[in-house]
This record gives sequence, structure tokens and C-alpha cells, in this order.
Amino acid sequence: MKRNNIFFKVFNEESILIQWNDQVNLKLIETIISYQKLIEQELSEVLIECVQSINSMMVIYDPNKINSEDLVNNLQKLNSIDVKVLKSEKKIWKIPVCYDLSFGIDLEDMSTLNSISIDEIIKIHSSTTYSVLSMGFLPGFLYLGVNDNQLHHWIDITKENPSKEKVDYREQYNTESVEIVQSIYQQDFEYFNYSYDLADSSSG
Repeated sequence: MKRNNIFFKVFNEESILIQWNDQVNLKLIETIISYQKLIEQELSEVLIECVQSINSMMVIYDPNKINSEDLVNNLQKLNSIDVKVLKSEKKIWKIPVCYDLSFGIDLEDMSTLNSISIDEIIKIHSSTTYSVLSMGFLPGFLYLGVNDNQLHHWIDITKENPSKEKVDYREQYNTESVEIVQSIYQQDFEYFNYSYDLADSSSG
């Protein structure tokens, strides 16, 4: 399958960021994984590692063996190949969940806002098989497939901050670090409908 809506960006002197401007779903993940396997097969001599996310992939390479321009050209050529999207073998993990109100601090709010009982929330949430779209950001942090619309609920992050004082993240992190994080996770923020601009100290 040829991959459309794909963009290549020189991230630094030893990595290329590939981004897909497509709806995030399991089909896209399978497309990215198939492309990753093709890259690992065809460019193994210059490749160090491929790191996959929900709609992007970081290709880390050895700059002593190839330059960024040649690598991007090679990646674009591979993208033009009509490759069958492979469905990988999947394993089901069963994870115990505690729904006690002392831990599920937003269950009552979700029940009220969505006009659905807590028992029904638990039933819907626990009866779903979720697809792990990606792992990263923190060790063990999972990006799960979208759940039932009845469970969509946005938490007010100012709830634990009554003063609602604005936070300037640039006081804690240098500009380069902020720009790197924002570049990698910008589309992830958009996917989760999170519009905060890390580099904008006027946002809170």
C-alpha cells in the first residue's frame, strides 16, 4: 500500500521525523508498522532505530554512513513502493482495574455530565477490548484506541489549582527542550483535542 499524506522533516543531525496527516486509527498504525518494517529491511546498513508513535515515526540513523538529504530521498522512494499492509499477530492483556470512588476521582463527575450511572460507566469501560496504538512518552504509557462516546469526558485541570494562576513552562525548561517536545507531540495534542502551546507563556 502506498502511503499518502506523509511528510518528512529533518529533526536533527541523526534523525528524520516522518508524520502522517491521516485520521488516527488501527489501520494507520498497521500502515506505519508495515512501512517501519520495510525501512528496517532496506536501510539496515545506515539505520540505528525506528521509533513509532500514533501518527509519526522517528528514523534514527548513523550520520557517518549517510546524510539527511540522501536518507530522505531513500525514504521517499520506499514510500512509493506498493507494499501490502501486514496485520501483525496480536496478544490480549487483561489488566485489573479498581473503580472504587477513592481512586476513580472523576467517576461521579462523568456520571453527572454524561447522564449515565456509575455502574453503566464501569460496564462499558470494562467490556471493551482496547487497541494499543503506541507506547511512549513515559515508560509503560499507552495510547489506547478511542473508547465509547458515552465515556468521553474532559477533566478541568484547574480543579486542583483554585487560584487558576497561569504557569510559564519556560521557567522550568529551556527553549530548545520545549520546541523539541512540541514538535514531536504536536499532532498527538491535536488528536486528544489539547490545544495548549508549550512555547506560549500566555496560555494557562
